[in-house]
Amino acid sequence: MAADKLDSLRPAEFGGSGGGDGTGYVPLRRRSAPGEGTAQENTDTDGGHSAGATAVSVAGIPAEQLTPAVDKAIEALMAAIERLRHEAGRLRVRVGDLEQRVSHHDVLPVLSRTAFTAQLTHVLGHVGQLPMSPSLVVMSVVNAETVRLRHGIAARDGLLAWLAGEIKKSLYATDTLGSLGGCDFGIIALTAGDQVATDRAEPLRRAIADESFRWRDAALAVDIACGAAVLETGMTAATALARADEDLCRARAAADAMRADGKRDRRSGDDVG
Repeated sequence: MAADKLDSLRPAEFGGSGGGDGTGYVPLRRRSAPGEGTAQENTDTDGGHSAGATAVSVAGIPAEQLTPAVDKAIEALMAAIERLRHEAGRLRVRVGDLEQRVSHHDVLPVLSRTAFTAQLTHVLGHVGQLPMSPSLVVMSVVNAETVRLRHGIAARDGLLAWLAGEIKKSLYATDTLGSLGGCDFGIIALTAGDQVATDRAEPLRRAIADESFRWRDAALAVDIACGAAVLETGMTAATALARADEDLCRARAAADAMRADGKRDRRSGDDVG
């Protein structure tokens, strides 16, 4: 019997009182009120009905087939369906909770790596349909572990949460921010364009470097490394991440070399003086 037909067999509150025998069985036949009997309703026992019973047809089952045994079987099926509905509702809540946990970072207000990678894969599958070439920007907090060792894990988590908030200030409505695990973030920029994609990471890094993260009484400098890659048709999420990461490593090496040259120049100036 189809579940939607079974819905019409009984009121929603079935099972609240039952038939008094502990089974929850409530006969589908009702007794006739005094003076209510008709020729159809008051058939003799030879016709298969008890005297005073109201003949009914339920879900297409002829009245003569609605014996007490059939009634009870239908009620048992409906009770089982009610239990299954309750269990299905509980599982839907559980699945929703698990989806929430999978799609969001445990600590930060950003997408998890799993959800971010899924979004990146989706974008890569539609690159040819976008008006401009989207880009992927990756960011790494170089001194996050130093903060953790000097000030504790709460300070590091606070730093990453603060950084996520700062990054969001510079994003467009179509951008997607997510965690890449550890102290790394990823940004999918749909409106970047080929040239802007390669130029966007460094200004973002400088904007964050100009700020300092306050932890209790300390103002902590934030050291950020950035890289970017233009997303192209045929790329996979892994390929795009690897290309952006390579750009990050090149940019970091160049920045380190410039800092080293600056230190040497200052030392040389001090020696001359």
